Parts: sequence; C-alpha cells; structure tokens
Amino acid sequence: MTARILPLLIACALGAATPPALAGEVEAAKHVQIQEEMQSLAKRNAWTGVERGFQELEQLALDGEPLGYEDYYLGAQAAQALGNMGECESRLKLALGLRDSPEVISWLENLDKNYGPVSLSFERGVKQAELEIAAMPFAPEQRKTIEVAQARLAEDRRFEGLLPIGQYTFGGNEFTIVEGDLGEDLLKIHLTEDAVVSQDSSEGFRFTYVGPRAQLGAAYTVAGTPEGSQQPPSFGGLGARLGAGLEVGLGIRFGAMVEVGYQNLISPSDTGYGDSLHLGYGMLGGSYRVKDIWLGAGGIFAAGVSKASGINDVDSVNSDCPFGSTDESCSWVAAIPEDDRGAYPWSGNVRPAGLQLSASYAVIDIGDSLAGAITLTGGALFDPDRSYPWGQLAFTVAPVPTRSE
Repeated sequence: MTARILPLLIACALGAATPPALAGEVEAAKHVQIQEEMQSLAKRNAWTGVERGFQELEQLALDGEPLGYEDYYLGAQAAQALGNMGECESRLKLALGLRDSPEVISWLENLDKNYGPVSLSFERGVKQAELEIAAMPFAPEQRKTIEVAQARLAEDRRFEGLLPIGQYTFGGNEFTIVEGDLGEDLLKIHLTEDAVVSQDSSEGFRFTYVGPRAQLGAAYTVAGTPEGSQQPPSFGGLGARLGAGLEVGLGIRFGAMVEVGYQNLISPSDTGYGDSLHLGYGMLGGSYRVKDIWLGAGGIFAAGVSKASGINDVDSVNSDCPFGSTDESCSWVAAIPEDDRGAYPWSGNVRPAGLQLSASYAVIDIGDSLAGAITLTGGALFDPDRSYPWGQLAFTVAPVPTRSE
C-alpha cells in the first residue's frame, strides 16, 4: 500500500462514519431493484446500462438511501469500461471508505502506476487543439480513456480527468505522464488563439482567470407598495443599469466578482412631476461557469435619491383627513384638497440592500482574455419602507474562464 492510500483510508472512514439521512421503504426497495438490474447487466458487460443504474442510485442517495460498497464497486467497473477513469477512481475511494478491501486498494495502486491527472482546455477560435499520444496503449480501457478525452475536448473544449501514462501532444504543447503521477498535482494546460499557457499546480495557488467585468443594459425597476400612508404609492419604470468591476477564477468552474454601478428608473406622470429613482450600488458575489453558460449571485448595497408623487392608500387618507381637518395627525395633508392629493410631491434619500441572480450566455470572444455575453439579471432591494424588485437585459463583458490554467 502506498503512502498516499493511508490518508485516503482515514478520510474515507470519517466520511463513512457520518450517519446518512433515513430513507423510506419505497427507496430501499427501489435500491434493491436497481442493484439487481446492475448486477445482471454487468454479467453481460452492458456497462452503459450499469452506469445508468449507478446514476439512478445517486439520485436515490439524495432521498436518504445511501449507496453501499457493491454499488460503488459496480459503478467503478462501469466507469472504467466506459473510459471515465476519473470517476472510476472517485468511486473506488468511496467504496474503500465503506470497506477495507485489498482488492480496491490494489486497483487504486494499479491506477497510480498507469494514469495521471490532467486538466486540458482551449478557447473558441483555437484551430489546432487535438489531443494526441505518441504510442496508443494496447489495453482497451486505456484506449477508451483517451478516446473519451478526445471526444470531450471536441464537444466541450475541456477535459479534466485521468489519462494513461505516455507522451502526449495537445495543440503543439508536449507533456508526459509517468508512473506514479496519480498522487501528484494536477497538470493544467489551456490553449489560447495566440499561445499555449501551461501551469503545474505544484507552483502554488493561482487564479484561473483574472480580468475586468462590465455590463450595460436596460432595466425595469419597481418601487413596491410601502408600509404606511405617509409615503408615495408603488411606482415603476424603465431605466438603465450599468456596472464595472473585477472577476477572478477560483477554479475551473467557480469565481468571485465585485462590481460598482448605477441604476435608475424614470416614469413620467400626468402631473408633470414624475417618478424617478437614482441609485449607486456595489455588488459582491460569486460565479459558476459551465462552458458558455455563466451563473452569478451576489449581495447588493445601494444608496440614492427618489422622487415620486401621490399618496399611498389615498382613499383612506381622504376619509381620515379631509381637506381643512384640524386633527394634528392630519397636519401634513390637511391643507391640500382631496382632488390634488394625487400629485402630492415626495423626495428623499433611499439606502436599500438586497440580492441579485444572473444568467449569461457567451456569444463572442473579445481578444484572448475576454468574452461577451447576453445576460438576464433579476434581484430585489429592501429598505424599512418598501421593496424594489428589478429585472435587466444586458450585454456583459467578462474574463474568459481558465485563462491562466
């Protein structure tokens, strides 16, 4: 047993010691049924069906029906047969956490002798991004692993997993995987249109991408119904929303972003006074990227000024505070005739805070390190008096994922 297996046994044992959520009889019966089907399919070497069954078991696990040693072992066999050696290794580790199996330990040690971890990716526009090996291995599962990596690169422009030992070329960049690489740091290679950027993660942590982030678009903002009558009623309107900031990659998928900007709404009214809202905002949040789809979420803090007309729940105010009323609680409105109260002017400062969610689809590359995307953003701000929900359609410019890998 290699020295790397001992920490693995400890970590897996601790994970296995955590009590799972309880599942019902229906889930347990379904588990048995799927497991029997997987065993039957495995005897016929129908590994695609076994893999499908394993994924169904993973869904059952979300309902509290835990997977067992045999499930992970069958799943590892299916992953190996289908050329997904990264998943194979992961499932073997989970199996080892449930049972101290010499067979699994031997399997993991064999992977360590024959495979190494890599992360390969390239940007749109790169014409030569083929993965090639100097000598194709004889073992069918190793050949299948390389074919799967080549297919994923062609489809997704990204592959992260295990490759068999050997000498490779990726877009003109040569690298070698030797025996024992499985326990080493991940080799990362990212291709741009003009160059190959390679980084061995043993150099220490580095952001996978760093760059400016900016967006400009139209937004519809609503000032919701307030608490109390001594406020303008709900109002809303179109406006602009623009922001600029910085985004950094914390990994292949995840990032962090900060942004400052301006948001407004302007809504003319029949009184000529009009309703408006002008806000400066700051946003701090995170991002998640899957190919050309970017998802984001963050907290917003804003401050600005608002101007509006009218009185919330004016009918009740007119009833309680008619024109000329001497009631002290009506002094703010008693001198205004009921017919004119629809144009009662308000102005003041607002300091709301809230959340936003965004979804973007990258449509164009901008140079080597940026991309442009169409973005839908929605959120809501809140202050003690009311909420301010809003939605935006914008064009966003942000750094390309995995730029520095």
